[in-house]
Amino acid sequence: MDQTEAELVIEWFIDLESRLRGYLRTVPINWNHNATLPLLAGIVLEAGGLVDSIFRMEFNPSDCRSKRKNLNITHFATQYERRYSLSRKSSIIYQYPPVLLAPFYTWTIQKQNGAIDLDWWDAYNKLKHERIEQYAQCTLANAVKSLCALHQMLAVLPCFFRSLIAHDMVALRGYAIPYAIDSVEQGAVDMPFLVESDLFATPFGEQCFPADLNQVSGAIYGGSRRLEQFLGR
Repeated sequence: MDQTEAELVIEWFIDLESRLRGYLRTVPINWNHNATLPLLAGIVLEAGGLVDSIFRMEFNPSDCRSKRKNLNITHFATQYERRYSLSRKSSIIYQYPPVLLAPFYTWTIQKQNGAIDLDWWDAYNKLKHERIEQYAQCTLANAVKSLCALHQMLAVLPCFFRSLIAHDMVALRGYAIPYAIDSVEQGAVDMPFLVESDLFATPFGEQCFPADLNQVSGAIYGGSRRLEQFLGR
């Protein structure tokens, strides 16, 4: 993916996040009872479609005999889990109460029919093919998870780093910007940065939050003052 394409993805993400924040101002997240909101279909479809496109564009064809257009979530899970360990990746959503979101956590678990167990991805595919019949998939949880998954792709793929810097979406923990960009573009994936947007915070590259939210501190992860204030530590 070139710089122009990366910039487009960031702009699309920002637009989707702004739309989702509009819903969250009036409909707070309730993870135990998630009402159907048909107007969320656009967010689920666009976020899921961008994740799909990124997976497809950045896929290493040497790992698979299938043509790029025929790749599916099983191919993606196999390659991207090996490259980025996305099942271990979690993000914090800047909504109370604080929770850790892990949209790829279950994609290493196959169902009895061999399909990948990923609820928001299933929702995206059902809405893509049968938007009217599958309107029940338009839940706030699916919209949040789809957009969080896109945010995690921005946080792990080096091709987005320069654009994230340009949009002030990286807490650099005191590192100079030229040094940070040069390090990432030369392959560094263990830099202690935090990728932040209006709704989400995700550690950059191979870095991961601990499983226990009580052990997360903004002072440690990226030196983020916002995360520190949000969590109170």
